[in-house]
Amino acid sequence: FTLEGWCAIHLAVHHGKLDMINWLIRRNKDEIYVKTKDGKNIIHLAVMWGREKVIDFLLDEAPQLIDEEDALGRQMIHYAADADNQPLVERLLAIDPQISHRKDHLQFNPLHIAALNNRTKVFKYLLERDPLLLLAPTEKGEICTHLAAARGHTPIFNIIMESPNE
Repeated sequence: FTLEGWCAIHLAVHHGKLDMINWLIRRNKDEIYVKTKDGKNIIHLAVMWGREKVIDFLLDEAPQLIDEEDALGRQMIHYAADADNQPLVERLLAIDPQISHRKDHLQFNPLHIAALNNRTKVFKYLLERDPLLLLAPTEKGEICTHLAAARGHTPIFNIIMESPNE
């Protein structure tokens, strides 16, 4: 491990080195489950850094990583929402249609994450797909409207106002 709590597989994911990742996993299958100090696994990191080929490889090799949580209870769907990666969100929903309802330890679902971080593509997609997510409260009772307004995210607020289900 490095001082930041990364091991070789985390560094390989960071650099998108699929050949290294494959070799490390073939050498020791448990490498798939090694987490950083803050509880991120390799698929969380791949999504954060936009490593699409790594994501594809890991979904094929270890689809169970979809359900793995980090230290905050966030799963792959939360990271995909934060990255505004609509194609990945669509892919995850095709695997598990209820994945958009997954909540972290603060009761944030992926729509909350998108609203909080002004991720308009994913926000609009998730809202159109499941309008009831808009009214789901966080641990503090906030809904997406609160999160967008508190951060001054006008694009998200406009999507909410234009929603027929608002």
